[in-house]
Amino acid sequence: MTTTPTRWAVGCMTGTSLDGLDSALVKVTGTGLALAAELVAHHATPLDDRLAATLRSLAEGTPHPAEDFLRASRALGQTYARGIRQLLDQQPDTPDISLVAAHGQTIWHIGDEHLSWQLFDPWPVVHDLNLPVVYDLRQADLISGGQGAPITPITDPILYGRDQRLAVINLGGICNYTLAIPEADSPFPRITAGDLCPCNLLLDGLTRTLLNQPYDRNGEVTATGTPNPQLIQIITTAVGNAPTTLGREQFGQAWVDDLLAASPDTPPADWLASACAYIGQKLSQTIEKHKVKTGVLAGGGALNHALTRAIADASSNPDAWTTSDQLGIPSEAREAASFAILGILSADAVPITLTSVTGAQNPRVAGTWVWPNRILG
Repeated sequence: MTTTPTRWAVGCMTGTSLDGLDSALVKVTGTGLALAAELVAHHATPLDDRLAATLRSLAEGTPHPAEDFLRASRALGQTYARGIRQLLDQQPDTPDISLVAAHGQTIWHIGDEHLSWQLFDPWPVVHDLNLPVVYDLRQADLISGGQGAPITPITDPILYGRDQRLAVINLGGICNYTLAIPEADSPFPRITAGDLCPCNLLLDGLTRTLLNQPYDRNGEVTATGTPNPQLIQIITTAVGNAPTTLGREQFGQAWVDDLLAASPDTPPADWLASACAYIGQKLSQTIEKHKVKTGVLAGGGALNHALTRAIADASSNPDAWTTSDQLGIPSEAREAASFAILGILSADAVPITLTSVTGAQNPRVAGTWVWPNRILG
């Protein structure tokens, strides 16, 4: 009798919001697109303030000497190693880990030119934890003519279910979406996905300038504000016809400060409430025409109650929306769990991106691997 393989993988993600490192331990049963995945544990590791500030500056195109990139790359790798160790130390019986899948930090992304740079030094993880690392997961898509983003949509039906019309919304630095539609003649749903608009890049940028805080915890200040149609139009115009893939290179702090200059006397809470209303309206315009049965809100923005309320208010079917937490996967763990699955798919020689999502022709198997001595002997 053939036994179904069980593997354990760690996924790690630092997103455009730069609010910390998320690590997830995932138990995987089976292989390829038929696999099943269970989130076992997750851990959040704060980024050192100095490192976060440097990465933010690098990602906004501020000129830096080469040594700053080197030091940031090594420090980020050390943060990943520390976060993974903390995650595994929480387990009563640490399983034999098959791989670590790491995203790194996006410094610049030019999807139309098929170029993207995720800064990351894998060697602290390999050296300190003696684990194999797969990283640089976007390059295979880019060289195949794709945009290199988004790359996690293939994991959403695996995490949340293959048998219903599903929308998964990642409320991260950028708001992006996955639509998974079951098809009678295929065991795996038809998937479309894309970036929609700035999310936490907008909200946190407003909060930094207006409130001198890194973010509005739980949307508490936002909840006291009133959406203003004129502000919503200002944001809509400023975002404009954004490119297919979005990031800090378009919507950094300078962009937010230019936005604020259009209405400098507006109360901070009204700016934040208007930004949430803009995001809710943008989501509604894109998602509702697909008649999804379940809409799942994930990412750090799902913890912002004012934002989730604005999304429900903009929807003609607010009861269709739930959060990843309510489905058993903490919102802040979703992308890290997705990366663990992407690592396993790459190990199984399954391309992780889809032509329908990124535009890549004949997507290739993704990832650069670094192996510890215990593997190579």
